[in-house]
Amino acid sequence: MKKLTIATTQYGLKDITSEEQFWAGIADKVRKAAAEGAEMIVFPEYVTAHLLSLKPPMLHDEACAYLDGQSERYERFFRELSGEAGIAILAGTHICRADRTWGGEEAGLAGAVAGGDGSAGASGGSDGPNAEKNSGAGVGSGSGSGLSEASDSSKEYVNEAFLFFPDGRLERQRKVHLTPEEQIRWPLVPGESLNVFDTQWGKMAILTCYDVEFPELARVAALRGVETILCPSYTDSAHGYHRVRFCAQARAVENQLFVVLSGLVGALSEDRPQVDTGYCQAGAFAPCDFPFDPDGVLETGKKNVDATILVELDYYQLHENRARGAVAPFYDRRSEIYRQEMKKLRY
Repeated sequence: MKKLTIATTQYGLKDITSEEQFWAGIADKVRKAAAEGAEMIVFPEYVTAHLLSLKPPMLHDEACAYLDGQSERYERFFRELSGEAGIAILAGTHICRADRTWGGEEAGLAGAVAGGDGSAGASGGSDGPNAEKNSGAGVGSGSGSGLSEASDSSKEYVNEAFLFFPDGRLERQRKVHLTPEEQIRWPLVPGESLNVFDTQWGKMAILTCYDVEFPELARVAALRGVETILCPSYTDSAHGYHRVRFCAQARAVENQLFVVLSGLVGALSEDRPQVDTGYCQAGAFAPCDFPFDPDGVLETGKKNVDATILVELDYYQLHENRARGAVAPFYDRRSEIYRQEMKKLRY
């Protein structure tokens, strides 16, 4: 059975003076991870929102339009970098128009149609930015030529994760559960389906930040064969971080799978309404059972320090856990009882 050496980032927010500095910093992290043997790297939710620090403070709808304007460069940059470095890149999440097309596919349609397991076809904080202050999936194309323009009249935007593979393949996932701030202050719409996709290391899914706080979504992913959940996150306080961290570990225990968490850290010198400070300790988590360590922690970084953490995911050990662990919460579930009790609920 395969092993995956994966890098997950604690991406440091800091003052930058140009877009070129932002993109060069990303490229440096990717190349260093690849040189150290990483086969995949995970960046956080809202990573491109760092670019907002180059502009005067904006309203949320203005920020969405500005970030969407970076979309063509975003796709081109990560496609080329993934191919050049020979590493799969989960390029954080990016704010873009809901009707924007990627790689020749219509994003607006993609988010409404659930894809089949293991295909590259249709797919499916915070716990979101400044949650403490302010109390969909896409189509995996793999062969597109880039972005084509959609209607400028669109007023709906999505918070979407993009996973680029060295062979040009692209897998996408819109955030399904939006935080209160994302629902009220940002003009965002949620994803409507879950993309479960094949990789050489087995099936994976992406649950963005707040999504991992809902056990139903992770359980559906596990039932569809997922053994690794990638969780790009953005939390700006200890409260938000620990909600996401503990839920990520709970999902690993409940479903007997791996969860890989990435987040933003550091702070800008000037406040921004959207993203200006981060709190995270990125890491990778497994079930708290044989043959893993009692706490289920495979690796974590040093809290709130700009860093990249490398960890090996051993799928033989995961299968050993499912076959010989002290408990089997994924297999011992009693679906018939849950359905029976659900019928008693009145909505």
